[in-house]
Amino acid sequence: MTDWGRVWRLSRAMIDVEVEARNRWLVIYPVGFGLLFVALAAIAATQPESLTGTTQGSLEDALDRYFTSVSGPRFAVALVVIQAPVLVSVFAAVVAVPTARSLAGRRASSGEFESLLAAPYTHGEVFASLVATSFVLALIQTLVLGVIGVGGAWGVLLAVGATFTLAVGPVVYAPYFVPVSVALWAALVATVVYLAYPETAMSGTGTGNALMLVAFVPAFALLGLTTVAPGVSPLLVAVGGFVGVGVLTAIGAAAVGKWFRPARVL
Repeated sequence: MTDWGRVWRLSRAMIDVEVEARNRWLVIYPVGFGLLFVALAAIAATQPESLTGTTQGSLEDALDRYFTSVSGPRFAVALVVIQAPVLVSVFAAVVAVPTARSLAGRRASSGEFESLLAAPYTHGEVFASLVATSFVLALIQTLVLGVIGVGGAWGVLLAVGATFTLAVGPVVYAPYFVPVSVALWAALVATVVYLAYPETAMSGTGTGNALMLVAFVPAFALLGLTTVAPGVSPLLVAVGGFVGVGVLTAIGAAAVGKWFRPARVL
């Protein structure tokens, strides 16, 4: 039986170790992506013609469906209000993978994993702690991205005097819950892959790299859905992304619970 209090205590210890080891590098990645999103919003506001035809078409469709009125740079408004939650979800998945690599992959390849198994925790608690730590660190980095990227993009809209009225109400913001489930799924898959194939490179080919693609499937599926079918309801995106991926994660965790044995890693 897994004691989640013990799992959280071990996770907090791992979080402290990772924060101390990676220090400022833990936030440089999300800060960079956040500034990139602010720059994209600024380009959409000042030079909308530089956006690709596909992007313009997607944003134009979103404007027609979700807004009753828009004053100011139309494409920038649609990008920040409609596309931002999905882009944040993609980042949450992407950042969870190198975090899991630092936690699980490094420990499995260096022998630290054996020390964890020797600690007074069950094997299931050790595995759950690795996943939980990757998840929490991924959320922290995603929050940094959100504050800088999304917050900065809204600042761009305010700076150019954009105003708008939504046709669907606050439900348009529901997809902001999606990064939570997407990050948890990516952390679970990446932890399993790095425990099974600890030498998997961030860029390369091999069984580990092929399996790692599964970690990105929900996030990129949602991105593709909102790009190809921009008329899809934000509520459907939120339910599919948060509840759907959450259920998928629960099923995956149950399956991994039957698979995970220290002998498979050592």
